[in-house]
Amino acid sequence: MGIFEQNFKMAIENNIRFSGKKVDNPKIPMTLHPLAIEQRYAVQIRKIVIKPVTDFYKNRIIPNITRWVEEEKVRFDEFETEFEALQNELQDLQDNIIPADPENSDFRLELLAIATLLLAFNRKQWQKQTAKVTGLPYVAPENFWPPIRDQWVRENYNLVRNISNLQISQLNEIVYRGIRNSSFTKDITKDIKKVNDNIKDNRANLIARDQSGKLSSRISKNRQVDVGVDFYIWQTAMDEDVRPSHEPLNGKLCSWKDSTIYAEVPLKGEKPVWKKRPKSWTQVPPEEDMNCRCTPTPYFADILEEVNNDLAA
Repeated sequence: MGIFEQNFKMAIENNIRFSGKKVDNPKIPMTLHPLAIEQRYAVQIRKIVIKPVTDFYKNRIIPNITRWVEEEKVRFDEFETEFEALQNELQDLQDNIIPADPENSDFRLELLAIATLLLAFNRKQWQKQTAKVTGLPYVAPENFWPPIRDQWVRENYNLVRNISNLQISQLNEIVYRGIRNSSFTKDITKDIKKVNDNIKDNRANLIARDQSGKLSSRISKNRQVDVGVDFYIWQTAMDEDVRPSHEPLNGKLCSWKDSTIYAEVPLKGEKPVWKKRPKSWTQVPPEEDMNCRCTPTPYFADILEEVNNDLAA
């Protein structure tokens, strides 16, 4: 038994001694998905990374398209020379916004800020949950945090840089193909808008939701397992967007040690009967599947039973 688990059990024991009654199985507030932080993350991706590229195209490239398409005196090789120079300007802009080396990027600082907000959001919920069994909000030292934070920041920096590369490559291809094929200006600009809207509205939101959830799940797992909480209750978002592979797990008991099993929450004094999840059900913890908003609410019943039995002995 680790020191954090010992201290957690001691906090429960002290609560029982102070209150003079058992703490059996109180209703634990469910863990929430960090929606507001997810939305902030999406806004920052759009503002810091996507908008400068969109604005560059709007101000430096789109005004030239009509001339490139309609003026016969502009030969294709002249267009290529001009366009290559503009592409180099755009590459310099991207290298300033989100350079290959993240250590020199302001966006990395924003990722660290988002990660810190996610940790604090999770901590606040954990304090409310543990107060139900310890009497007071309880937080063990968060020694798990630096490595999972740093890994998340690295992964997200690369993800966002990749969508910036995707935006630029798709826009450049539209212009190059349009001029080569003598497309109408309105068709080229329409295709440019489609790409920018897709990156802004879909890609940014997808990364923000998916990655906010993944970090939250990893924080929850480490926080719970550190104090000996090996099981959790799966909670879906309980709306029409819950996917069929997740909905059957809502309210089921799950294990951090084996994400391929589940059980019905047992009645007091009974033990869970574990079963293999059907292949049609997800085989990973909450928030680990792409775009998942399910969450893990800690299951304290085993620890409470052990502490109550120790005190009664």
